[in-house]
Amino acid sequence: MLTIFGIPKAFIGHYDVIQRNAIKSWLELCPKCEIILLGNEKGIAKTAAELNIRHIPDVKYSKFGTPLIPDAFDKVTKVARYHTLAYLNSDIILMNDFMNAFLKIQKPLFLMVGRRTEIEIKEPIRFEEADWEQKLRNFVKKTGRLRGPTGIDYFVFSSGIPWNFPAGFAAGRPGGDNWTIYRARFLRIPVIDTTPMVTVVHQNHDHSFLQGSKGLWDGPESKENQRLTGGHSYIFTLEDADWILTKNGFKRPKLTVRRLSRYFETLPVLYPGIGSWPKIISLILQPRRLAGIVLRKIKIMKWIKN
Repeated sequence: MLTIFGIPKAFIGHYDVIQRNAIKSWLELCPKCEIILLGNEKGIAKTAAELNIRHIPDVKYSKFGTPLIPDAFDKVTKVARYHTLAYLNSDIILMNDFMNAFLKIQKPLFLMVGRRTEIEIKEPIRFEEADWEQKLRNFVKKTGRLRGPTGIDYFVFSSGIPWNFPAGFAAGRPGGDNWTIYRARFLRIPVIDTTPMVTVVHQNHDHSFLQGSKGLWDGPESKENQRLTGGHSYIFTLEDADWILTKNGFKRPKLTVRRLSRYFETLPVLYPGIGSWPKIISLILQPRRLAGIVLRKIKIMKWIKN
């Protein structure tokens, strides 16, 4: 059916609570899924043994001690029980609308993604209570905040897709999720946004795990991931999805000036050799951005003359 895998952080303090909440929610899914945890951070082996789930400790790490995405994907692909895989951040709680959406996608190759809803959770969820999911939904409805098109924390995909991640891609840093959507689009694999059908819950936390940075987009690893991504044109988000899954079935995203501009901007990335003319059209469709570029060039020219 489905193999779900994650690369947890150390099970310490608040992270112990929210990661256990997340992983236990994966075990509650129906139909049942295979769960795999990767890494050798404190508490991963103990949690895997306690919950009777598979553990792969031997994952390659960056010089900063962060697991590398290419190696993790490679190791899981080789041992997964099922042909379809799901990579999740280990603070993400799933409910059965996730499986309902997954089961509606009848395609040999696909990438299923969606936006997350953020909430504050400080205590363990009582999964032994039959109505835990309804209680959580009520709490999400009252306090949750749906993130924008960049708030992507789950990726469901067919095994065998050549993701070709850059070798140094660090897990949990900006760029990996964007690369996944870019790569699927490049390979002409349908990217399906299931946000209207799926409520995935992100449990808010601090970013104390980031070394030498003040925020998620700062710091040496985050900047390296962004460099490896290849620039703005490769930063694909949910706005670049091919399809949206709704209760009434699949539909194409609404055609707007913004989407049309993005379409032309990404053409040279998706079709190498097409030339630069699509980017010119993209800029024409974005007058503010075009004006900003012109002003910067004028300032640079004045600086050179002076």
